[in-house]
Amino acid sequence: MDYSYYSVPYKYVGKELDVQQGRDTIRIFYEGEEIVLHIRSKEKGAFVTIPEHYPQYKQITSTEYQEKYRLKMEDIGLYAGKYFIYFLEKNPKNWNRGIQGILSLKKEHPKEVIDKACERALYYGATGYRIIKNICENGSYNLPLDKDL
Repeated sequence: MDYSYYSVPYKYVGKELDVQQGRDTIRIFYEGEEIVLHIRSKEKGAFVTIPEHYPQYKQITSTEYQEKYRLKMEDIGLYAGKYFIYFLEKNPKNWNRGIQGILSLKKEHPKEVIDKACERALYYGATGYRIIKNICENGSYNLPLDKDL
């Protein structure tokens, strides 16, 4: 299955399932009954999940999910909150990993440093977790922006 992961309804978690791999599909069976049909991912290591497979209490809308991360970024500071919106606009489909990465920087850097890094990235129109990480690590968050000269 090209090292990809395919979801099943949560009531089947921990049960022994049979998987039938076709050229374009993945069929998953429990006790001989097909419980799910997935379109086979073309990406190696992909996570293919049907939201309804989660238990009801874990099902959240994409808007709720985004709101949760927006609030976490705003907790870092004003510019981090603005950076979240900018990042979301530039990466509408793949924003969550980058934002999670930025949030993880709190383990190594104070919020003020991350917020200044976000300000710098916004000023120069740069997006990406690695950019924010590099700004935090190399100290360039302390450099004046062109507007300050």
